[in-house]
Amino acid sequence: MKKGKVLFVDDELQAEQDEPHGDYMWYYVRALQDADFEVTPAIGPDEALHKLSTKEAQFDLVIIDIMMPPGKTFEKEDTFEGLRTGIFLARIFQERYSELPILVLTNVLNPQALNETQEIVNVKEVLTKPNCTPFHLAEEVKHILEQ
Repeated sequence: MKKGKVLFVDDELQAEQDEPHGDYMWYYVRALQDADFEVTPAIGPDEALHKLSTKEAQFDLVIIDIMMPPGKTFEKEDTFEGLRTGIFLARIFQERYSELPILVLTNVLNPQALNETQEIVNVKEVLTKPNCTPFHLAEEVKHILEQ
């Protein structure tokens, strides 16, 4: 039995990938699957919002990157060329899906961007990719969903 449904939003994900093929994000997805989470990848903000808006969408948690191309959703926003796209997306999640917890997994170590995530109520944890192993991510997801 699956422990929960996770929407994983990152522009470095490759959809429906069964083997690594040199993409380190595959290891995060695989660790979550091995921990019995159902993972739905979304490559960027446009795809994430589309997947959340479908009738079947019943996610228990969203994992989101901060630095992603803005897509059509944020093409008119000042995302600093994608360096803050995830922050804009998290704010939309907070407005539209107020009960949906968010875990930020990012390479962005900019203190200003990280501080902005603290202001978003839905953000339960901020992890940096260089300091977060795939197994640690699975444990953090489990911890958040048990609260």
